[in-house]
Amino acid sequence: MAFKHTPELKHMSGPEKMYRKVPKKAQVDRKRDSSTGLALKSKALAIGKRALFSPTRSPYQFLARNAGPKDVPARNLFRAESDDDDEDSVSEDNQASSDESDWYEGKTLIAEVPDGPAHHKVDSLATVEKLRESFARHATRIRFELSQGFGQALDHVLHIHSLFEDSVDPNIQQGLNQYRKASQDSFRLQTKARNILQTRMDENQDTLRELFVELRLAYTRRDKLWDKLESDVQDRIDRAKSTFDALDDGLAKTSISLDKRSKALTNESTKKKERDGVLKSLLGRL
Repeated sequence: MAFKHTPELKHMSGPEKMYRKVPKKAQVDRKRDSSTGLALKSKALAIGKRALFSPTRSPYQFLARNAGPKDVPARNLFRAESDDDDEDSVSEDNQASSDESDWYEGKTLIAEVPDGPAHHKVDSLATVEKLRESFARHATRIRFELSQGFGQALDHVLHIHSLFEDSVDPNIQQGLNQYRKASQDSFRLQTKARNILQTRMDENQDTLRELFVELRLAYTRRDKLWDKLESDVQDRIDRAKSTFDALDDGLAKTSISLDKRSKALTNESTKKKERDGVLKSLLGRL
């Protein structure tokens, strides 16, 4: 099935050309021959899978047999960004041109699928053989590109490891050594400060224990002095009471004796007056 060269196809990509709107007649013919087309497609896919993923052939066997196809250029996966951009743009242009040429020349997989009653007697084996060669060539290219990519990736990993060993690891080791030294110095200072603090704490605890012992002794002396004071005060109170009691008795006796003395003096004065009166009367008579 080949598409005619139309102006619309120039601005279409491969998938857009594949899925563009087709005439109704072609759609009817394609529906009518869908069983034949599906069978051929399944056979083509099976051949492609066997060519791509053959268990009997490994990439290493392929590399041992073929040092590398001359028509397959080596791909560098770790090139500069500018080279990537340039090569990507060139590859996109080449891909677009190859896609357009394939569509114009009818070399696509869809072109191999019969789409009308005129192709009912197409030799499916011949078509499969054509596809087999294409898939085998594509598998060979993919294997070679994978081997090239793995080799370059391995070289890049080894190069990165050497860079780490030469530049990154020594700096990390130096930083770790400095961090370890700073940690040891800090630990030493903290240990010294902790020892000083522990010594001061022990001294303070000893001082507090001595102060508590002295405080207990002072409390004991205070209790003894308080008891002695109470006994002395009570003794003095008792002696004062006895003294006051004795003084009361003395005062009573003194009062009685003074009273008697007063009475005696009163009697004597009376007698004296009488004597003086007698003497005066005698003198008056004389």
